[in-house]
Amino acid sequence: MLSSICMLHCLALPFILTLLPITQGAFLDEQLFHVLMLVLILPVSLIALTIGCSKHKDRLTMILGGIGLTILALTAFFGHDWLGITGERIVTSFGGLILAGAHIQNYRICRDNDCQHEH
Repeated sequence: MLSSICMLHCLALPFILTLLPITQGAFLDEQLFHVLMLVLILPVSLIALTIGCSKHKDRLTMILGGIGLTILALTAFFGHDWLGITGERIVTSFGGLILAGAHIQNYRICRDNDCQHEH
């Protein structure tokens, strides 16, 4: 039962986080929401991508991660002014999907190479 709950959590969380920029308008101020998400996402992503990229040397992972994080950062600070509310939400979601793609690429390479990052 706990494994099933964990699996549901792992499957649902990325989907929910991707949709939050579109649906969150009633919960938090747009700017505050994006800065808070960036504060959470940036360190975790940088650590995960740095560990994976230093071990695997996969350029696609580094490129996707860099593009995704750059889009998220730029949109968090300038998206509302540059793109408006709807554009900001769409571009933020797009940046999140690119970043998710980098993590998926990193995971696939790790699985294919049977990595043990604890060592």
